[in-house]
Amino acid sequence: MNQDRKGDGVEFGPFRLHPEQRLLTHHGIPVPLGDRAFDILRVLVEHAPNVVSGRTLLDEVWAGVFVQDVNIRLQIATLRKALGEGKDGARYISTVANRGYCFVAPLSRSPSGAIAAASPDGTTDAGDEADSATAPSPETNLPVPLADIIGRDREIAEMQERVMRSRLVTLVGPGGVGKTRLAVDLGWRLLNAFPAGVWLIDLAPVSDPGMVASAAAAALRVSVEKADATVDTIVASVGKAPRLLIFDNCEHLIAAAAALVRTLLERAPGLSVLATSRQDLHLAAEQVYGLDPLKVPPAGAVEMSKFGAAELFIARARAADRLFELNEGNSAAVGEICRHLDGLPLALEMAAPRLRMLGIDGLRRGLDDRLRMLKGAPNGDARHASLRAVLELSHSLLAPLEQRVFRRLAVFPGSFSLEAAIEVGGEKGDESWDVVDALGRLIDRSMVTLEQREPPRYRLLETLRLYAAEQLQTSGEAEGVAERHARHFQSVFNEAELCWEETPDPDWLARYQPELDNLRAALEWAHAEPLRRGLAIALAASGALLLTDMSMTAEARKCVDRAIPLIDDATPIASSARLLMRAAVLYARTLDPEGLAFAERTAALYRELGDRPNLAVALGHIGYYGATQSRHKEVRPLLLEAQQLIGDDSSKKSRCMLVNLLGIISIYIGDATEARLQFMEALDLARALKSAREPTFLANLGVTEYLLGDLDRAIELTRDALSHGRTWPGRVWQGNALCNLGAYLIARGRPLEARPPLAEALSALTERGNFPALSCLQPWAVLGAVEGRLLEAAQLVGFIDAERARLGQAPAPSEQPLRDRLMGLLEAGLQPAELETCRAEGARWSEAEAIEFATAHLLPAFAPSALRLGEPADAKPSRRSSESEGGSSESEGGLT
Repeated sequence: MNQDRKGDGVEFGPFRLHPEQRLLTHHGIPVPLGDRAFDILRVLVEHAPNVVSGRTLLDEVWAGVFVQDVNIRLQIATLRKALGEGKDGARYISTVANRGYCFVAPLSRSPSGAIAAASPDGTTDAGDEADSATAPSPETNLPVPLADIIGRDREIAEMQERVMRSRLVTLVGPGGVGKTRLAVDLGWRLLNAFPAGVWLIDLAPVSDPGMVASAAAAALRVSVEKADATVDTIVASVGKAPRLLIFDNCEHLIAAAAALVRTLLERAPGLSVLATSRQDLHLAAEQVYGLDPLKVPPAGAVEMSKFGAAELFIARARAADRLFELNEGNSAAVGEICRHLDGLPLALEMAAPRLRMLGIDGLRRGLDDRLRMLKGAPNGDARHASLRAVLELSHSLLAPLEQRVFRRLAVFPGSFSLEAAIEVGGEKGDESWDVVDALGRLIDRSMVTLEQREPPRYRLLETLRLYAAEQLQTSGEAEGVAERHARHFQSVFNEAELCWEETPDPDWLARYQPELDNLRAALEWAHAEPLRRGLAIALAASGALLLTDMSMTAEARKCVDRAIPLIDDATPIASSARLLMRAAVLYARTLDPEGLAFAERTAALYRELGDRPNLAVALGHIGYYGATQSRHKEVRPLLLEAQQLIGDDSSKKSRCMLVNLLGIISIYIGDATEARLQFMEALDLARALKSAREPTFLANLGVTEYLLGDLDRAIELTRDALSHGRTWPGRVWQGNALCNLGAYLIARGRPLEARPPLAEALSALTERGNFPALSCLQPWAVLGAVEGRLLEAAQLVGFIDAERARLGQAPAPSEQPLRDRLMGLLEAGLQPAELETCRAEGARWSEAEAIEFATAHLLPAFAPSALRLGEPADAKPSRRSSESEGGSSESEGGLT
């Protein structure tokens, strides 16, 4: 734009920019701006509506001066504040990710000067250096936008660039995603780039393919005398001057629209075309831009302004009800509404006006019936009279096979694979490639979303899925399709179970975790009728393996508990054994004694079947329960039998579990050297399988090094285990490993370093309680004694001994060295009667009271004070005995 004439001004909203006077006014009142901020505003306005890069701003505003990019951001922030950006929806400066900034408010020249010809919304030709005061305004038939586009800054910038680079761009997306509105907005922004104008050709009212050319001629105001010469007349009329045609709503006339567009582009070299459609035109050199729904806030999101769907909904809600305000009480509901409506702008704009009558919670509840509730096109478009009308139009354009595949895809609650789509979408006698082609056309028509490319996954937007489910129910196919779905995923998870042993954990989860929603849906269908019990048992047995590997133990337990009562005399032995095996694994995680019975029943069934590998696994679980009951010598032969049964079989993960368990047994029977070899074998297997259990075996190796006297190596291995294991939070081994690390550091004479891991372990025990309290409390008792808090340590010992007696557990071999040292400190520093009184006090505590006591009296840094025995545990202060070993240099290291 030319700013040479003195007195010329550029107006936008209530502001007027006077470049020559270096003045910005607001309703005639000067706005104070620094020189840099003013220059940035001037450059952005001069280039509007094009994007201005950071490099351009640096060159023009800080010419010859080296400054950092942060200066631009600071000046932009200053400008936005001065302009009041965001107040009452005002928008002036847009940040375009990875590209720069652009001025987006409508511009016009004040009467005293001239500006490059402006469109009705004020956008101007950016970068035209000639004086445009006398330039004629490009012609257009574009409607004047009634409202700003929200949440589309990135798409607008990308589309603008594509239209300027390519002569044919097709904007594709599902109905209601906002294609027309975006195309019209782009037309206004690009008006001055096309001297012959920007013209909208709306094909929505046209039903006869033979009338497409006539509709184009009418929109272009071309007079046609002979019907068969329409295309020739249009070509002659458009001439060679650059012109942009927007062919809107091409989907129902796709062949005719594509033929006309191809001919016009071939014969009119100055012509460019922007088409909108629910599918592309399939023309050479066509640039297809897929317009996705607006970004929706994920569950738990607090800041709604980052998400286009929420931004649009809030703006329309405020327009419909001036009293509506986003706050902490309703932001979660707003996010849920946006997710339920898939971020579809049309659906959000239909939903917002309902707020005034229904309220936010009423609207949220009503979305289950959204196809009937959401009505009223925001701009009075008859095609958008209701959300159902939009979907019915899209559905009516599908061929019979496409309609059948579309409605059957409703059975998938989330994403699905190509194989699953073929299985449920096809019919006996169908060629699989026919179903694949139908799915491809559904994607082309924006009825199905391609969720990821490698491996391909597909999804129906939830609103489309609800409509498809209605069609499926009406067709009478619903039950048959649900059965096909359930049986397909029975096959999928049977395969998952078979390949689990040899497939590295990350690869196995990547392949089967996406099917979790399908597993749940198949299970629900299978449990709905008693006659489907066999399918329910099979799905529960194989599906629970996925839930277990995803650490969803509670849901996995619920899954098997629901299926076990379905086992009867008619249940195949192999199916019963598989389900009971899963139950044994899950019950073992919480040391539920019923799990031992499941393991024993499983072993009996696999002996009957002669299935050696699975019998080995069952014996391993029996051995695990024996180990938890301190029957180590008794169960060792059982585990050695299991190891022999499994041999070099492909059951690598089960072998890894058995070897690790044998290592634990070896520790308990006093053979740390043998345990080291077994843990090393388990570690090698885990690394080959990329197993999440690798840190467990590192920690176990740390125990053997501690028992063998190499404290530094024990500390190194345990720290390595914890470092590797941070990506698997909540694992039981982590709490134990933290306690072990603390114990090793105390034994090494570094009690001050022992405090952080022991504090973290105590915190985890308090918050999650997912590892035995005794593992944590004994190191704290030792640390207390080393620090000189002998009375507190003695009380905690009383609880530990009483709890072990109640559980029938002996101390682990790795605990014994510190236990001996602890008792030596207590016996040296306390009188026998005093020690017994403290121990008796602790013996009366519950586990919760013991944890609370350690948190209150041992977790804080040591501060000597008098201890009065006999008071409640939560009120006992500390006392230090000057006669104890706490006065040694090693103990002093723990004082702060």
